[in-house]
Amino acid sequence: MIKDVLNQIHSKLNSFDLNFLQHMPLKEAKRWLIDLNGVGPKTAAIVLCFCFGMPAMPVDTHVHRVSKRLGFIESNVTAEDAHEILESKVDPDIIFPFHMYLIKHGRDTCKALKPRCVECNLSQICPSSSVY
Repeated sequence: MIKDVLNQIHSKLNSFDLNFLQHMPLKEAKRWLIDLNGVGPKTAAIVLCFCFGMPAMPVDTHVHRVSKRLGFIESNVTAEDAHEILESKVDPDIIFPFHMYLIKHGRDTCKALKPRCVECNLSQICPSSSVY
């Protein structure tokens, strides 16, 4: 799949250089990447956030789960829809560290099957802490 995406990029640009994306509005840059076969919203957001420092919110399983439990997104929101919702709610200047902290919190404390609510620093403000 990676090879296919690279072939698509090279056939469009005659190059592998994606630096032009950092000069585009976020939605356009995201759309350009998502239009590549095999690239979804998460991969597009990772490229834009990690490579170019753009305020794109990558939503993986940890970010999705923790965001739902903390009430940042509704429980029925899909991971795909969560990208735009979280981007609209989080200050663009802190999207990268916010993303990284949610992942760490999801791995260490707010685990999928047995969340450690008793040990959690956010339990007093977390709407889900009483559930677990």
